[in-house]
Amino acid sequence: PFSHGELVKKCMISTIETLFPIKPELKREIETVPVGRNTFTRGIEEIGEELTKSTLQDVMNCESTSLALDETNDIRDTAQLAVFVRYYSKELYHERLLTLLNLKGRASGAIIFDAFETFMIGSKIPWNKIVVLEKIEAPAWKRKDPGFVNYSED
Repeated sequence: PFSHGELVKKCMISTIETLFPIKPELKREIETVPVGRNTFTRGIEEIGEELTKSTLQDVMNCESTSLALDETNDIRDTAQLAVFVRYYSKELYHERLLTLLNLKGRASGAIIFDAFETFMIGSKIPWNKIVVLEKIEAPAWKRKDPGFVNYSED
């Protein structure tokens, strides 16, 4: 998807030609936009960062929130923790992927909790805003070693 910048640019030019045929300066402006792979990647990363900031700001401003945690693996089989958030803001309920945390080593409950706690501290989300913390039953939640919930109660 990051290498489709040229296609996106052609589509934008075609759209501008159709919607604004009497404004050739718009077409010229779009033609000057760089669409190299790195430029496109940077743009997408910046959009992602802004969405994360906006979501964190909404979470900080709402009365309460619920989180759902899901342990997953990426295409390289690296363990990750997906943190989904649900909150009420501006008269709407929002459900979003809040973050994706890389887990080091075997994804035990202790490792999952440590990664989650580090994220919570770093993002400055007050623990008392969380009214529901749901976990999707994955192997790390069920092992004999202290699981996420047991570990967090210590």
